[in-house]
Amino acid sequence: MGKRFYIQGVEFDLDTITYAHFSRGLTGGILDVLTSDGGDHTFQLWTRDVADDFYAYAILKYECEHYTESFPKGYGGS
Repeated sequence: MGKRFYIQGVEFDLDTITYAHFSRGLTGGILDVLTSDGGDHTFQLWTRDVADDFYAYAILKYECEHYTESFPKGYGGS
């Protein structure tokens, strides 16, 4: 078993996540998570406004090998 954490009340084991993609917005975004047991979850995260959402985002971004994220066109000077 890997690290356990929650995203909006749903418990996850980091080792069971097979896909995690965060479509960024200005203060949060949409997070899609797939797990090895067939779980398919979509969340609206507020990473600048909600501490628990930011904590889950940080775990995925820095500890999950299957994590990717995308930014809206023009975001961050691109």
